[in-house]
Amino acid sequence: MQVGAGHGSAGHGTAGHGAETHQADPHQADPHPTGSHPAGSPPAGSHPAGTDSAAPKTILVYASHAEVRARIIAAVGRRPVADLGPLEFVEAADAAEAIGVVDHHEADLCVFDAEATPSGGMGLCRQLKNEVADCPPTVLIVARPDDRWLATWSQADAVVAHPLDPARLTEAVVTLLRARAGGAVARRPLTGAQLAG
Repeated sequence: MQVGAGHGSAGHGTAGHGAETHQADPHQADPHPTGSHPAGSPPAGSHPAGTDSAAPKTILVYASHAEVRARIIAAVGRRPVADLGPLEFVEAADAAEAIGVVDHHEADLCVFDAEATPSGGMGLCRQLKNEVADCPPTVLIVARPDDRWLATWSQADAVVAHPLDPARLTEAVVTLLRARAGGAVARRPLTGAQLAG
């Protein structure tokens, strides 16, 4: 794993894993293009005073190719909605790095590329769900819409197909982070059709 702009940020300890952490500026909103906000989410600025200072959430992005990780991070953005606060991203290029981050409770949510090599995101997701207590919710990125049925086997909490739709991926991330923050369990798995609403 690599450490980026957010290296050394308090509370996540990712430096020990060599993880790349991207930290958002807590005072800088990251507006999405028109129509890219999750369906049903309040627009920025409509939340009660004080919610904008929510603690940052950390998202683990696992993909063997750097360009795939970059596309995932760009699709979600640093500040998709105000009530969740800024997002930080920890990148993992191999399964061992991803397992280390989850084992150390450094991720609030995981996004796994099912096509990662040599360890695919489906198998890694299933392993973590079966072995880690209070495993973070996981979004699985699959190559084809027809692969969504595999989420049942992988135990992913949401499934989004390539090519990435920023609005759909962001909605999955926001829905799962809000459910986790509220102590709720989201209906599993969220699929593209459900996210489209």
